[in-house]
This record gives sequence, C-alpha cells and structure tokens, in this order.
Amino acid sequence: MSDIQAQLANIFATLNPALAHSQQQQQPQPTPPPIPFAPPAQQQQQQQQQQQQQQQRPDPRTITTLAAANRYITRYLSTDQEFLTAIRLIRDWQHAQERTWSVQRQGIVTKHAERAETEERLAALLGNGMRRLTTTRDAELKEFDRGVHRQLVGVGRTVQKELERLGVPLFLERLEIEEVTLNEWRARVVELLEDLCEEG
Repeated sequence: MSDIQAQLANIFATLNPALAHSQQQQQPQPTPPPIPFAPPAQQQQQQQQQQQQQQQRPDPRTITTLAAANRYITRYLSTDQEFLTAIRLIRDWQHAQERTWSVQRQGIVTKHAERAETEERLAALLGNGMRRLTTTRDAELKEFDRGVHRQLVGVGRTVQKELERLGVPLFLERLEIEEVTLNEWRARVVELLEDLCEEG
C-alpha cells in the first residue's frame, strides 16, 4: 500500500468509524484456547460418589456402639493407606516394647539360673542357700514386673492418644459408657485394626 493510499484509508477511517470497525472485524481474530476435555462420565460418577461419601461420612465422635464403630472402620478407614500405615507403626512399636520386656525378664531368669548352678555346691554348706537364691530371684522378678506394668500403662495411654489422633471411633471424646464395656469394645476395635493391617 502506497503512502497516498494509507493516508486515504486514515481519512476514511476518521470520517466513517463504521468502516474502520468493519475492517477490524475482517481481520483474523486470535483462536481461543481449546476447552479442556471433560472427564468421561465414569470419572464424573466416581467423583460424585466420593463427594457424596465424604458428605455422608459420620463424625466418629458421635459413634457410641461397637457395631457402629466396626462399620465406620470397615467402610471409611480400611481403604485409607495412610491410616493403615500409621496403625502398623503403632502396632510394631508396641510389639517391640513387649519383646524388649520379654528379653529383659528372661535375662533375669537366666542370670539367677547361672548363679544357682555356680553356687549349687555351696548349698549344702549354707543349708538354706538355695531357698535364699530363689527368694532373691523372685523378688527381682516381682520388682521387674511392677516396672513393666507401669510402662505398659504408659504404652496403653500413648496408643490411645494415637488412635484418638487418627479419628478411631470409641477412642474420641468421653463416652457415656460403662468403663468395663468401653475397654472391652476398645480391645475389639484394636483387634479389628490389627486384622486390617494383616490383610493390607
């Protein structure tokens, strides 16, 4: 286009804005970005089901029976891999504590057995020596068992706090349930959780 033609085009555009508008409309417009591909109907259904399930999921703090707790765990927690991993860690830690106590207790028994063998020949001279050794062993075992019991109570509290943190029913809030019944139900829930860990 020559300079004269360009000047004429500017003049026409000034005199007739509609002409300039029509020229702008004739220019190619940028292509809009493609609309993202909608997920297939099956994926949409799955998303809707998950949303409905989350909306319908009851608050575990409101669960006050063993049957309801088992249903909740089976339906909502048994497929949660993070939850199951956390339960396995708790279980493994607790079992490790129990193994440690067992080894330590057996160590006391072995120590006294070896001492008894060494001093067996002196038993005749001491008269009541063997009875004294047995009494010493029993006293040490009794003291050890007391210590283990205290530690076991602490482990139980730790496990209970972890189950509460993980949202396990019957371990949340203070329930209006007889303590003996509640402890029995909690033990059954722990058994179910351990079974789920074995299956997973």
